[in-house]
Amino acid sequence: MQLEFSYILKLALSKVHKHTDETVWVDLERAVRVKNRSREIDVVIEITKGKRISLIPIEMKCYRSISTSGGRRAAHDIFRHKVYEDIELLESYESLPNYTNGIQLTITDNKSMVFPKTKRGKSWTYDTAHGTRIKRGIKLNTPIGGKPVNLTLRKNYQFVWTTENNFHFLMLRGK
Repeated sequence: MQLEFSYILKLALSKVHKHTDETVWVDLERAVRVKNRSREIDVVIEITKGKRISLIPIEMKCYRSISTSGGRRAAHDIFRHKVYEDIELLESYESLPNYTNGIQLTITDNKSMVFPKTKRGKSWTYDTAHGTRIKRGIKLNTPIGGKPVNLTLRKNYQFVWTTENNFHFLMLRGK
């Protein structure tokens, strides 16, 4: 998915008018060190204009209802938590030189994650449903998969999903 996305992104960016002192590069799985841990950013758009460099990190998640083996996939709670983890990572990348506000992209064919009939259970602490809002950040510590969690977001987010055919798409960028 990341490779296909980055290829389309690179093609689109090559069509954008650039000045002679500008370059745009798309990088996959760029290694960085944040919070004393090594991380790999899914996609980074590197824009150079003269001596100025701007880096736009993109984290991506995909959740299909049917696994590659053909069975129904579970672990909705872990997936929703992973979306929140991506957001936290994007906020942490901003502490690195030249990194700007990042983008979190999610795709799923699971309608109940986007438009749930009910929100029961502690896993909905990590709410990804359409219309969910995070105002002035949030601290979350609800364990997921039996593992402790200590997650902090500082920015505002609004979960606005778009639907095309049977797929739901989300783009999050903190404000």
